[in-house]
Amino acid sequence: MRICRRYGRRWRRKYLDQILAIATIPPAVNQIELHPYVLKISLPLLEYHKERGIVTTSYGGLSSIARFPGGPVDPVLARIAARLSDTYGKPVTQAQVLQVWLRKKGLPYVTTTSKAERMMEYLQSSELPDITDEEEHSIDAAGSQVHHRFNICPWMDDVE
Repeated sequence: MRICRRYGRRWRRKYLDQILAIATIPPAVNQIELHPYVLKISLPLLEYHKERGIVTTSYGGLSSIARFPGGPVDPVLARIAARLSDTYGKPVTQAQVLQVWLRKKGLPYVTTTSKAERMMEYLQSSELPDITDEEEHSIDAAGSQVHHRFNICPWMDDVE
Protein backbone atom coordinates (compact mmCIF):
# COMPACT_ATOMS: atom_id res chain seq x y z
CA MET A 1 0.00 0.00 0.00
CA ARG A 2 2.86 2.40 0.71
CA ILE A 3 3.97 2.29 -2.94
CA CYS A 4 0.51 3.36 -4.10
CA ARG A 5 0.61 6.41 -1.87
CA ARG A 6 3.85 7.53 -3.50
CA TYR A 7 2.58 7.31 -7.08
CA GLY A 8 1.00 10.12 -9.07
CA ARG A 9 -0.48 10.38 -12.48
CA ARG A 10 -0.68 13.56 -14.48
CA TRP A 11 0.12 15.84 -11.57
CA ARG A 12 1.29 19.26 -12.67
CA ARG A 13 3.60 21.50 -10.68
CA LYS A 14 0.81 23.41 -8.96
CA TYR A 15 -0.58 20.21 -7.42
CA LEU A 16 2.83 18.75 -6.68
CA ASP A 17 3.74 21.93 -4.76
CA GLN A 18 0.58 21.56 -2.66
CA ILE A 19 1.27 17.88 -2.03
CA LEU A 20 4.94 18.39 -1.19
CA ALA A 21 4.06 21.17 1.26
CA ILE A 22 2.06 18.80 3.49
CA ALA A 23 3.02 15.25 2.56
CA THR A 24 4.65 13.02 5.14
CA ILE A 25 5.40 10.59 2.31
CA PRO A 26 6.30 12.59 -0.80
CA PRO A 27 5.45 11.23 -4.23
CA ALA A 28 8.24 9.14 -5.72
CA VAL A 29 6.77 8.80 -9.22
CA ASN A 30 4.63 10.94 -11.51
CA GLN A 31 3.45 9.33 -14.73
CA ILE A 32 2.79 11.73 -17.59
CA GLU A 33 2.02 11.47 -21.27
CA LEU A 34 5.38 11.79 -22.93
CA HIS A 35 6.33 11.41 -26.57
CA PRO A 36 8.14 13.67 -29.06
CA TYR A 37 5.08 15.84 -29.73
CA VAL A 38 4.71 16.87 -26.07
CA LEU A 39 8.36 16.83 -24.99
CA LYS A 40 8.92 20.55 -25.48
CA ILE A 41 6.05 21.60 -23.23
CA SER A 42 6.94 18.88 -20.71
CA LEU A 43 10.56 19.98 -20.17
CA PRO A 44 9.80 22.31 -17.22
CA LEU A 45 7.90 19.54 -15.44
CA LEU A 46 10.69 17.04 -16.14
CA GLU A 47 13.20 19.45 -14.59
CA TYR A 48 10.89 20.05 -11.62
CA HIS A 49 10.69 16.29 -11.04
CA LYS A 50 14.46 15.94 -11.28
CA GLU A 51 15.06 18.74 -8.75
CA ARG A 52 12.72 17.07 -6.25
CA GLY A 53 13.75 13.46 -6.74
CA ILE A 54 10.47 12.46 -8.40
CA VAL A 55 10.84 9.79 -11.07
CA THR A 56 8.99 10.62 -14.27
CA THR A 57 7.44 7.68 -16.08
CA SER A 58 5.94 7.86 -19.53
CA TYR A 59 2.66 6.62 -20.85
CA GLY A 60 1.61 7.16 -24.44
CA GLY A 61 5.23 7.04 -25.57
CA LEU A 62 4.23 5.56 -28.92
CA SER A 63 1.46 8.10 -29.59
CA SER A 64 3.50 10.06 -32.11
CA ILE A 65 3.32 7.11 -34.54
CA ALA A 66 0.18 5.34 -33.34
CA ARG A 67 -2.13 8.34 -32.88
CA PHE A 68 -0.55 10.96 -35.14
CA PRO A 69 0.95 9.10 -38.13
CA GLY A 70 2.54 11.04 -40.95
CA GLY A 71 4.02 13.74 -38.75
CA PRO A 72 7.52 15.21 -38.78
CA VAL A 73 8.88 12.55 -36.41
CA ASP A 74 8.09 9.63 -38.77
CA PRO A 75 10.95 10.08 -41.28
CA VAL A 76 13.43 10.63 -38.45
CA LEU A 77 12.31 7.43 -36.74
CA ALA A 78 12.48 5.53 -40.05
CA ARG A 79 16.07 6.67 -40.62
CA ILE A 80 17.12 5.69 -37.08
CA ALA A 81 15.29 2.34 -37.33
CA ALA A 82 17.22 1.56 -40.52
CA ARG A 83 20.54 2.37 -38.85
CA LEU A 84 19.69 0.33 -35.75
CA SER A 85 18.56 -2.58 -37.95
CA ASP A 86 21.97 -2.59 -39.61
CA THR A 87 23.76 -2.36 -36.26
CA TYR A 88 21.56 -4.90 -34.46
CA GLY A 89 21.33 -7.31 -37.39
CA LYS A 90 17.55 -7.67 -37.03
CA PRO A 91 14.61 -5.50 -38.08
CA VAL A 92 13.94 -2.58 -35.74
CA THR A 93 10.57 -0.80 -35.75
CA GLN A 94 9.76 2.85 -35.20
CA ALA A 95 8.00 1.87 -31.97
CA GLN A 96 11.22 0.33 -30.73
CA VAL A 97 13.13 3.49 -31.66
CA LEU A 98 10.70 5.52 -29.53
CA GLN A 99 11.26 3.16 -26.61
CA VAL A 100 15.02 3.50 -27.00
CA TRP A 101 14.56 7.30 -27.18
CA LEU A 102 12.72 7.24 -23.83
CA ARG A 103 15.38 4.96 -22.37
CA LYS A 104 18.11 7.36 -23.56
CA LYS A 105 16.32 10.12 -21.67
CA GLY A 106 16.29 7.93 -18.54
CA LEU A 107 12.50 7.67 -18.54
CA PRO A 108 10.75 4.41 -17.74
CA TYR A 109 7.85 3.89 -20.12
CA VAL A 110 4.56 2.07 -19.90
CA THR A 111 2.89 0.60 -22.95
CA THR A 112 0.16 -1.92 -23.52
CA THR A 113 -0.97 -4.25 -26.25
CA SER A 114 -3.29 -7.20 -26.62
CA LYS A 115 -1.07 -8.79 -29.28
CA ALA A 116 1.64 -11.24 -28.19
CA GLU A 117 3.90 -10.45 -31.14
CA ARG A 118 3.79 -6.74 -30.39
CA MET A 119 4.60 -7.38 -26.73
CA MET A 120 7.63 -9.42 -27.81
CA GLU A 121 8.69 -6.52 -30.06
CA TYR A 122 8.42 -4.12 -27.11
CA LEU A 123 10.38 -6.43 -24.82
CA GLN A 124 13.14 -6.78 -27.42
CA SER A 125 13.67 -3.01 -27.27
CA SER A 126 15.73 -3.54 -24.13
CA GLU A 127 18.29 -5.46 -26.22
CA LEU A 128 18.78 -2.66 -28.74
CA PRO A 129 21.80 -0.36 -28.66
CA ASP A 130 21.28 3.25 -27.66
CA ILE A 131 20.59 5.91 -30.21
CA THR A 132 23.26 8.59 -30.63
CA ASP A 133 23.00 12.03 -29.05
CA GLU A 134 22.50 13.44 -32.54
CA GLU A 135 19.62 11.01 -33.20
CA GLU A 136 18.03 11.89 -29.85
CA HIS A 137 18.22 15.60 -30.71
CA SER A 138 16.80 14.91 -34.20
CA ILE A 139 13.73 13.25 -32.64
CA ASP A 140 13.38 16.12 -30.15
CA ALA A 141 13.62 18.74 -32.92
CA ALA A 142 11.13 16.96 -35.18
CA GLY A 143 8.69 16.54 -32.30
CA SER A 144 8.92 20.21 -31.35
CA GLN A 145 7.56 21.23 -34.77
CA VAL A 146 4.00 20.32 -33.76
CA HIS A 147 2.07 19.78 -30.55
CA HIS A 148 -0.25 16.78 -30.25
CA ARG A 149 -1.57 15.43 -27.01
CA PHE A 150 -3.41 12.10 -26.99
CA ASN A 151 -5.06 12.48 -23.58
CA ILE A 152 -6.89 15.73 -23.90
CA CYS A 153 -6.34 17.41 -20.56
CA PRO A 154 -6.09 21.15 -21.24
CA TRP A 155 -4.53 21.74 -17.86
CA MET A 156 -1.59 19.47 -18.78
CA ASP A 157 -0.34 22.16 -21.13
CA ASP A 158 -0.55 24.76 -18.37
CA VAL A 159 3.02 24.69 -17.12
CA GLU A 160 2.41 26.68 -13.93
